[in-house]
Amino acid sequence: MYKVCHMTSAHPRYDPRILEKECTSLAKAGFQVFLIVNDSKENEQVNGVNIVSTGMTFSGRRARMTKGAKAVYKKALEFNADVYHFHDPELLPYGLKLAKAGKHVIYDSHEDCYKQISIKTYIPGIIRKPVAKIFLNYETKVSQKVDAVIFPAPSPDGNTIFHGRSKRDVLIGNLPILGSDREVDVRSNLSQKTICQTGILTAARGVTEMIIAGYRTGSKVILAGRIADSYLETLKSMPEFVCVDYRGVVKHDEVKKIFKESAIGFSVLHNVGQYKDLTNLPTKVYEYGSYGIPIIGSVTPPSLKSFLEDNHCGIAVNADNVDEIVNALDYLYNHPDEAVAMGMNGKAAVERDYNWENDADKLTALYKEILEESV
Repeated sequence: MYKVCHMTSAHPRYDPRILEKECTSLAKAGFQVFLIVNDSKENEQVNGVNIVSTGMTFSGRRARMTKGAKAVYKKALEFNADVYHFHDPELLPYGLKLAKAGKHVIYDSHEDCYKQISIKTYIPGIIRKPVAKIFLNYETKVSQKVDAVIFPAPSPDGNTIFHGRSKRDVLIGNLPILGSDREVDVRSNLSQKTICQTGILTAARGVTEMIIAGYRTGSKVILAGRIADSYLETLKSMPEFVCVDYRGVVKHDEVKKIFKESAIGFSVLHNVGQYKDLTNLPTKVYEYGSYGIPIIGSVTPPSLKSFLEDNHCGIAVNADNVDEIVNALDYLYNHPDEAVAMGMNGKAAVERDYNWENDADKLTALYKEILEESV
């Protein structure tokens, strides 16, 4: 039995893409799977995946990116795995070390880090572009040394942003796992005016505008996911925050409960960074669709607007226009039959075209291909 080790210094142990999709699929395919994380919880086995903690937590971005990354790497070395699969850009130096030591290594890039660095507000504006360029060059160097790079979104040419920058680039999306118990009483939830957004919560993802629009329409705004302490304090200082029910970082089972409580799912992205031209959609959009919840999304990127309009499953708005968001909410509240129909259209689209099952096969095929090369 081949031993594989997934490494994350930044994601929580129950991260849906890492644990529920990738690690679980590999365990089902017969691999012995370890997931190394930074937290203070006990080791445990979930879905056949051995979750191993470093036993350490790190306060602040710098400590997480330096001490946290090193802690995960040192713990991962203990398992002498056949394949190491890492998920965070701060682990790039350790992926390179593992590759130089003769290990099979996969870099799983969850987003276009170059574009994201270019808009990070904690980096002084005058040096953002140079820092992003330095990162891009280093990321390319490592990508050419490891066995493969996984990316969740295609480029316009159908490849990924790592095509030509790596030995092997593989497109593996972050699509929902289909299953039972995905029925939501959207009509009842519309009468309660309950709306939600899950995942990483940032200003660039439209959370501020969502809260203001929710307050103006008398909605209950459920939020769940990671949020920077400083941004959370900013939101709490807003008078409109009284309509918010922030659940924190929760397990995927709790996310499912949130969807069942909700009438409308939000993904209103600002036209910045990688959001300008995403060719895939935020995972939450597919998740909302899989539960039959109508969606309020943004007109940019064009792929999101097209998904909503082509499948007749939601309303596209300008992210920075609160009035448009308010009007979209009021329309759905006042037209429950149409809102329910939108939700069912989204569900049909996800069940037909946008689910994890096909990508799970691509992931296990990649592992087998890499391992066979060393036989």
